Formats: sequence, C-alpha cells, structure tokens
Amino acid sequence: MVADTLRVLGPDHPSTLVTRAHLGEWLAKTGDAASAAAVFEQLLPAWGRVFGPDHPDTLGIRANLALQRVKASDYAGAATAYEQLLPAQERVYGPDHAQVLTTRAAIAGFRREAGDTSGAVTAFEELLTAQERVLGPVDSHTLLTQNNLTAAYMQAGHTSKALTLLEDLVPRRSASLGPDHPDTLASRARLAGLLTERGLGRLPGEPSAAWRDAATAVSLVGPHLGAAPELLVPRLRAAYLLAAVTLEVDGQTEAAREYRQRAGQLDACHD
Repeated sequence: MVADTLRVLGPDHPSTLVTRAHLGEWLAKTGDAASAAAVFEQLLPAWGRVFGPDHPDTLGIRANLALQRVKASDYAGAATAYEQLLPAQERVYGPDHAQVLTTRAAIAGFRREAGDTSGAVTAFEELLTAQERVLGPVDSHTLLTQNNLTAAYMQAGHTSKALTLLEDLVPRRSASLGPDHPDTLASRARLAGLLTERGLGRLPGEPSAAWRDAATAVSLVGPHLGAAPELLVPRLRAAYLLAAVTLEVDGQTEAAREYRQRAGQLDACHD
C-alpha cells in the first residue's frame, strides 16, 4: 500500500506520509521495534518538511522513533532521538514544561544505559537544576534524579561528589518519604558504604577523620536496622569493623575488640 501511495500521490503528499506512519505503528505493534524505528527515521525529514518541525505530529513521530529504539535496546540511538526531540519541545512547550523535563530524564537515563557515563552525569546535573527550580527540592522526580546522579557520579569515579549529594539526599528523602521508606533506606545504605570506604582510605594517617566516618555510618543505618536487615546489616558490620581498625591504629586494643564483637554479634543474629 505504501508503494502504491508513493507512486500515485508522490512522496510528500500528506496521505503518503500518514500511510508510512501507519506502517511504522503496525510494525511497532507486531514487536518489530528495529523496523518500526527505521520507518520513523526515514519518515521524519519529509514529515517535518510538509507539516513543519514543531507540528504536534512531528513531535509524535520523533517520540515514536525514540521509543522504538528503546524497545530495540538501541540506547545510544534512543538518547540521540530524545536529544533531537528536545529543542522542538522547548520551542513548543517552554523549557520548564513537564514533557520537556521527562525528555531530559530520558536523555540522561539512556546515555547511562549506553555507557556514556560522562554524558549521563552532565544530563543529570542539568536536569536536577531544572527540577529543583520548577518542582522543588523534595518532589519525587527531583529526588529520583538526585539519586540517579549519585549513581552516575559513582560510576564516573567522582566519589566525593557522590558523598556530598547523598548527604543532602538522605534528609530530603527522609523528610519527604519517611525515615524507613525503602528509597530512604537505600540512600542510607549507599551513603554508609561510601563513608566506610572513605574512612578506610584515611587510615593510618587520619584516625580521627576515619572515626567520624565510622560513627556517621553507624548512626545512618543502626537505628533503622529492623526495617531492612538484609540491606543494612552488611553496612553496619562494615562500619563497626572500620571503628575497630581505627581504634587499633590509635592503640586502643580493648575498645577495638568491643567493636569486633559487635560485628560478630551481627553475624550471629542475622546470617
């Protein structure tokens, strides 16, 4: 049918374009995401030329192209498609529209899925700034982006930035979701783990700083142990062991033994 329409009406006739769009939609419904994406990609230049780059249906074709690339596991291609969609959405809706923020989130997420950690960090940083301005610091979307940026920082090796962000995220999530919400507990566990790693890295030269990291890690997860023992017990055990090592470096053998016993008691109670 597409070939017949092309021959009779020409490639730029609206009916031809609609028929091609229907072909892409049909391929998508059959599960052939790669072929659907190819149809939408080939259709876009003519559709934009005939209907205009900012026409709602042009935006829809771009969105469908991005979606089908996601379904085809082409995450780099999906990120590119969303990047190409973004300028038109900003012109049509304005930079602070919810749909624009959603597209920004998709760009960041699929850059990360594609292994572009640096690009994901930049995109998440830009998105977080916009969400804090538009939605506020404790909106669920803002908190999710802050969490995703933390993970991207860790993947990129920016541990100090991840720590700083987590130190801000834990109280935000606690205030918004509650101290024992699964998302809050996940952030507590991640922060405690990073603090323990930093503390170990400070030994033997900075025992006081290592002790502060251990104490903070204990205070983050200890009071909430019952809410998620499988998640938090390993973090608390590691914090106790950091405290023990720190005390040993400082020559406090008996106190160090006490913290090793605490770690062992955790093993006995929860393993």
